[in-house]
Amino acid sequence: MTEAAILRPDTLPVNDRGNGARTIPLVTRRCGSRSMINGITAFEPGARIGLHFHNCEESVIVLEGAAVAEIDGTRHHLKAGDTTFIPPTCHTAF
Repeated sequence: MTEAAILRPDTLPVNDRGNGARTIPLVTRRCGSRSMINGITAFEPGARIGLHFHNCEESVIVLEGAAVAEIDGTRHHLKAGDTTFIPPTCHTAF
């Protein structure tokens, strides 16, 4: 059985994703998640993460600013507080 976890972003490594995007992975398989992922990604102005998909569920919350999410070919304009739920195998870009 998986145990509960408290994740503290200021103690976790930052992954440079290139092109001005950096991610701190939070809920992942490393903490016992089997069905979803999330983390904190900071984008420089004009940065983006290209089209990709995951083999698990993903949720994205815009903490500040604005973003454009492409989900299975449809563009969605997001603002602070907007939250996505992305099922496995959906193709997404931010």
